[in-house]
Amino acid sequence: MELFRDITIIAPGPATHDGLLPIGGPLWPDFDAQIDPRHFRKGKPIDLMPGPWPGLWDVISGPVVCGGIMHDAFGHLVAELTTRLPASLWERPDDLYLFMTGMGKSKPVLAPHIPTLLEWFGLPTDQWRLVQSGLHAAELRVFPQEEQLWGPPPMDDHLALLDQTAWRNGLVPIGQSLLYVSRIGIILRGTGAHAGEIYLVERLRSLGISVFDPASAPLAEQLAAYDGAGTLIHAEGSAVHGRQLLSARDQRIVILNRRPSERLARTALTARVADLSCAEVTGKIMACVRSDGAIRFQKGLAFYDLDVLFAAFADVGVDLHADWDNEAYSRALLTDLDVWAAKMAAMRGSTDADATKERPIEALETVGLSAYAPAVISRIMHASI
Repeated sequence: MELFRDITIIAPGPATHDGLLPIGGPLWPDFDAQIDPRHFRKGKPIDLMPGPWPGLWDVISGPVVCGGIMHDAFGHLVAELTTRLPASLWERPDDLYLFMTGMGKSKPVLAPHIPTLLEWFGLPTDQWRLVQSGLHAAELRVFPQEEQLWGPPPMDDHLALLDQTAWRNGLVPIGQSLLYVSRIGIILRGTGAHAGEIYLVERLRSLGISVFDPASAPLAEQLAAYDGAGTLIHAEGSAVHGRQLLSARDQRIVILNRRPSERLARTALTARVADLSCAEVTGKIMACVRSDGAIRFQKGLAFYDLDVLFAAFADVGVDLHADWDNEAYSRALLTDLDVWAAKMAAMRGSTDADATKERPIEALETVGLSAYAPAVISRIMHASI
């Protein structure tokens, strides 16, 4: 760990860099030349030097540790934002830990998975603090970011500490040969999903395949399920990063891509499992277009290419094709389509109406639902066409 004495910490303001990283935090000496303390992606530091703090200052005379950046997104927390903690807590188990986050955040209103995740690492609620005012720290220690998005693989020492963390938490694997990790219900939150996944889940359960919904399970239960599975089939999403809380296992992981060509957590998971693959099960993805021209693929509604989906499950010994009910599947598609359109309507203020109108027509033609395109467009745009 690096030690910095008498260092200034700027409270993050409402502005963020890249929509995720708050502009604020330790004012590292010779900021541009610093390496290990800064936040990395793709092997390069991307955080910005904090600006001046106009408010009052607190002084912390005791030793503190920079825990990094705090954000509500579970996937980012696990994949890049809390990766300093295992080694930091190994070296400094009793210090106060500081986290940077946007203004207006407090512990009671943080997403509930945040304190749970910190406790998993061994950091109780009374041992960490959100930086919400300017600080002067007499002793601030920081450990390098152990994992980053699109970065190098984790070191063996980091994986060993993850094993120790699992042991300390009393993790008992739930043994099963095949486990499907779904995104059931996630569409209700206004984020991306595969249309008709509920019917896929119904078919899998009828075939005796275990289905797991991480959004409705405690963290320890999630990790026990992941730890004990011989093969994990993941619907692409932030829950994939949950596997990064565990070390290496003789295990196979198949990710059903929602966003074509996505390679979520590839480097991190390759270091942890015997076999990792991505199945391009999305035929078309329907997404709104922002006013700046960017397509909201992350919040898009994806439609399966059924041939690819069937092949992906056949490769792990599951015959989905037999007894697949196209009428029941179409009903599931329409249900998700209606929910998704309603959620996107709430974002219409930042949507390019003309560019958005073309995408539902193209996507729905591929699944035989083109007749519903006018209603979907009208729902999204709150306008008759």
